Amino acid sequence: MDDNNRVGDLNTIIGKGTVIEGTIRIQNSLRLDGKVIGQVLTTDSLIVGKEGEIEGEIRVKNAVIGGLVKGQIFASGKVVLEARSVVTGEIKTAKLAIND
Repeated sequence: MDDNNRVGDLNTIIGKGTVIEGTIRIQNSLRLDGKVIGQVLTTDSLIVGKEGEIEGEIRVKNAVIGGLVKGQIFASGKVVLEARSVVTGEIKTAKLAIND
C-alpha cells in the first residue's frame, strides 16, 4: 500500500455505547463505534464503524465511513463510503470511493 492511502497509527478508539458531545481533536487516527455530537478533527484517518455515528463536522486526511454521518466531511485525501453507510450532508475530498 502506498503512503498516501495507508492508515497511520491508530491511537484512539471510541467504543460502542459511548456518547461524546463537543469537539474531538486526535493526533493520528481514530476509530469510532460510539456516537459523537460535535466536531471531529484528526491529523490522519477516521474510521467510523458500522454502529458509529457522527452528528457534526469532520475534518480529516482520510475517512472510512461504515456507519451514520449527519454533517460535513472535509478530507484532504480519500473518503471511502462502505456499503451500509449513510451520509446526510456534504463531502469535500480529493478522492471518493463508494463500495457496493
